[in-house]
Amino acid sequence: MLKDVKLGVKLGLGFGLLILLSCGLGVLAVYNMTAVSRNSGRLAQEFVPEVAIANNVERSSLQAMLAMRSYSLSENHDYWVEGSKHLNDVHAFLDQAQKHAQAHPRLVALKKDVGLAQAKVDEYTTLAGQTDEMIRDLSTVRKQMDASAAAFMKNANAYLADQQIKARLAAAGDGSVIDRLQKLAWITEVIETGEEIRVRNFKSQSLRDPAYIKEGIALFPKMEDIVGRMRALSTDDKNVAQLDAIKAAAEGYKQAMTEFLAKWENLRALDGKRNTASEAVLGAARDTATAGIGHTQELADAAVDSLSLASKVVIGGLVAAVVLGIAIALLLTRAITGPMARGVAYATKVADGDLDQVLDVHQKDEAGQLAAAMSRMVENLKEKIAEAEEQQQAAAAATKEAQGAMSRAQAKEQEVRGLLETMGSLADQAQSISERMSSASEELAAQVEQVTRGTQEQSERMGETATAMEEMNATVIEVARNAADASSSADKARAKAGEGADVVGQAVSGIGEVHAITRDLQENMVDLGHKAESIGEVMNVISDIADQTNLLALNAAIEAARAGDAGRGFAVVADEVRKLAEKTMGATKEVGESILSIQQAARQSQEKMQSAAKAVERVTDLAGRSGEALSEIVELVGGSARQVEGIATAAEQQSAASEEINRAIEQVSRIVAETADGMAQSSLAVQEVATMSGELNQIIARLKQDGAG
Repeated sequence: MLKDVKLGVKLGLGFGLLILLSCGLGVLAVYNMTAVSRNSGRLAQEFVPEVAIANNVERSSLQAMLAMRSYSLSENHDYWVEGSKHLNDVHAFLDQAQKHAQAHPRLVALKKDVGLAQAKVDEYTTLAGQTDEMIRDLSTVRKQMDASAAAFMKNANAYLADQQIKARLAAAGDGSVIDRLQKLAWITEVIETGEEIRVRNFKSQSLRDPAYIKEGIALFPKMEDIVGRMRALSTDDKNVAQLDAIKAAAEGYKQAMTEFLAKWENLRALDGKRNTASEAVLGAARDTATAGIGHTQELADAAVDSLSLASKVVIGGLVAAVVLGIAIALLLTRAITGPMARGVAYATKVADGDLDQVLDVHQKDEAGQLAAAMSRMVENLKEKIAEAEEQQQAAAAATKEAQGAMSRAQAKEQEVRGLLETMGSLADQAQSISERMSSASEELAAQVEQVTRGTQEQSERMGETATAMEEMNATVIEVARNAADASSSADKARAKAGEGADVVGQAVSGIGEVHAITRDLQENMVDLGHKAESIGEVMNVISDIADQTNLLALNAAIEAARAGDAGRGFAVVADEVRKLAEKTMGATKEVGESILSIQQAARQSQEKMQSAAKAVERVTDLAGRSGEALSEIVELVGGSARQVEGIATAAEQQSAASEEINRAIEQVSRIVAETADGMAQSSLAVQEVATMSGELNQIIARLKQDGAG
């Protein structure tokens, strides 16, 4: 079928197919490279900054939570300053996230999470301010408690000292000893109850357990009942005033403890609300980071798939282009050089005088037309030679006509020689044209080879691009892993920080309260020593009274025996002395009970001292655990810093991979341009072949004219 197609059409179709295939491969490569470049740009401009901002929000939120929790536990205002600074950082990072979401509308998850996080951070900031106010109020109430407790102890000790003095006077004969001893026992119980309330107050604050302070508040009715009974038995204005002061101080202490408990519970509720709000902020930050990492992974996978598909298509296209180019080159070369070579050989033999040759070329293109013209020319030449031979034979028969026939024969011979020379010249021209067409075919083959090398180089660049995308995908996976590790380390750091803060708060409060308890117990031991000494003096007085009473009873009995009836008065005296002795014995018994009570109080004080020693040991253990927790926090924070550095390094590697991809795209574009230039040169070669085809047509026309002549 191709034998009947013109040479120009053959060349145009062949090179048109090559140009079309090359352009298709180039367009596919540019399209895939553009898609990869676009996805790489989104990674660098949208998702990597999104993950970085989310990590900054999470880290600053954790630091703010740690500082605020430490402030709530230790009431150290430096933690409040530190927490406020970190909250300002959180607000700044959220503003940055808001701007990033507005600049990139496709970051839907970031826009949603930023709004949620902003609302929760505002709520957390409000709760933090309320926490600060509550802690300041607690400090004020604590001072009121201390003042009320000090006033209570001062008035109670003053009343105790006054009753001790009056007890000595009563023992010396200036009043009732029993009432004084009863009041001494009651005021001692009041003081012990007050000390128990203070101990439970301190224990509640050191252990961070409101149950103890509630137990302390429950002891106030017992104290108020005892003070009321003492108030009913007191007639001295000074003692009444002292009891009223004790009652007022106890009521103030109770009111302060009740207010402190209410504010403390409110503070615990605020802590819970702060934790809930902070967890929401951290959850939004983690969701944003997870979404960014997921989008990054999706884009990386899509880029790898796109490059893999493009590489396969380009490789297949290159193989097809090479095979098609070789086939077209062979077909065109054989279609042009085969007929021309047979025509040149035919013309050469005819020029040598062999007119019996047959030109075996049967096609309708320029080469076929040239072969047909040469065959007709040889046939005409053979006819002319035959006519010359016939005329020569006729000349031999006719002598007279010999000269004329010879002349005509010579003329015909010259004409034949001219035709032969013309055929030789035309054969030379045809051979030249054949050589030029062969040269053009070789040039076309060279252009095809150059296009093939260009497509091979495109394939290599596509392979390099695929490798770069695989490296970038690996770095993206590394970023995701480091971000997940950083998030896990941040959670662990937060947990350890919470434990460390709790332990530190407990240690600080425990140490302070243990010191206060130890100091108060020392004062109580001193007071108990004084009380024991005072009671010892009273016991000495009572012993003296008992001795004197025994002497009086003995003397009265002797005098009554001597006096007889007159000694009845002495008998009355003896009876009174006996009654006094009984009262003395009762008072001695009560004093013994008081001494036992004081001894029990001393034992309780010793037990409290032992409790204080245990508390010191527990505080020491808490301090050790605090150090270990803080050390673990430092290690976790260091690990988070290293992971953030790994994320930054991976991001730089992604940027470098994107630059390498862009360079590969530029090289592919340059190769496509070179391919287009090669196709243009091929087009010029096709035009030259078409020109040579025109020259062949002209030669064929001349041969036709000569053959017709």
